[in-house]
Amino acid sequence: MTENPTGFYVVSPLASLFFNHKYGANNIGKILCRDKDGNLLYLYPDRNTQLELTSKSTKDVIKMYFDTVFFDGNKLVGLRSRLVPGMTREIALADIEKIEIYSEFPRTEKFDSK
Repeated sequence: MTENPTGFYVVSPLASLFFNHKYGANNIGKILCRDKDGNLLYLYPDRNTQLELTSKSTKDVIKMYFDTVFFDGNKLVGLRSRLVPGMTREIALADIEKIEIYSEFPRTEKFDSK
């Protein structure tokens, strides 16, 4: 279990199977985003929802699980693997060119602007 500056804990799901720990993370319940056609909708993230962040400077794509992402000063930090502890990825906020969110089994809700 690792404590981070935001005050929540990230516990490996694998450890939770063997030691009866809860898997907790950033607790964001829904994300306002755009689909491939540009329509606004809410996406309800699950444990398999991933972020892909493209770097302006290197054009590298940094992948991390959405529910493990948190702010650390001027950068985003998140886990790339749930099985290998310490496999974190980070990117400076100013270096983010594009953010894409992928969900294996997306649960969405239409955004009503009224």
